[in-house]
Amino acid sequence: MTEEVDVEIMKNYSITVFVTTCLKPFKWHIFGMFCIASFWAINLSVSPYILKIMLDKIPTLTAQTAVYELSGPAILFLSLSLIRVSIFRIYDLLWIHFNPPLKRTIGKVLMSKMMEHSQTFL
Repeated sequence: MTEEVDVEIMKNYSITVFVTTCLKPFKWHIFGMFCIASFWAINLSVSPYILKIMLDKIPTLTAQTAVYELSGPAILFLSLSLIRVSIFRIYDLLWIHFNPPLKRTIGKVLMSKMMEHSQTFL
């Protein structure tokens, strides 16, 4: 599922090297979470605009044209809401597959760094 972290790279004590080394096996998880966050941001911006379109049409509607005029924006608004809920379930799945292995990877790297020191250091 995840590739092993090269502990030899961790000879350098830089925090950026540590973070990039630990996150490298999870680049697709992070990319997926970034895409979901981008969709959420777009959805947050578009949803009020769709509601505004629906509210702007209401004063000019008649009883005969109400369903025809409001069905498009209403279906779009509901579908965006359904997609948002579905995509958050995918986000939860990504988090479940990302968080425990990341903790395990960080633990391995930190333990290997600690084992390099002499016992008198600790």
